[in-house]
Amino acid sequence: MDLSKVIATPEVPGYLGGSNGTNMRHFLLSLLLMSVFAFRVGAQTDAPAAGADAYLTLLIPDLTADEWQRLQARIGQEREANIEYGCLTTGVVVLRLQHLQVSEKGDVIAVMNRILNDAHVKGTARYLDVHVEPQSGNKC
Repeated sequence: MDLSKVIATPEVPGYLGGSNGTNMRHFLLSLLLMSVFAFRVGAQTDAPAAGADAYLTLLIPDLTADEWQRLQARIGQEREANIEYGCLTTGVVVLRLQHLQVSEKGDVIAVMNRILNDAHVKGTARYLDVHVEPQSGNKC
């Protein structure tokens, strides 16, 4: 049985079964869009080149002299961290963390909580202010 008369397709190169090549245009347009989005998604996954600087103001109620000494020693171990101000009487501590690879306040608080935990500071630290800005180098 000859089916050529039942199924008739023109012998046009690149024909995908649509009228006037509309399916081919849709196929090529879809391919183009997928390739554009594939490159765009790849570019968004790159890590940021520069870090961030953070300034933290903490209130640590009932901060003891031993905890203050341990906190100073623990901050001293960090290359890019320093205590800008500290008052044992009020429990207020102001810190500066530089060259952090985070950009959100929550991430900076997590880093600081780890440092406080490592220093065995008891009690709950209350964050009065957390300021995060893109790394800007030396401001002097």
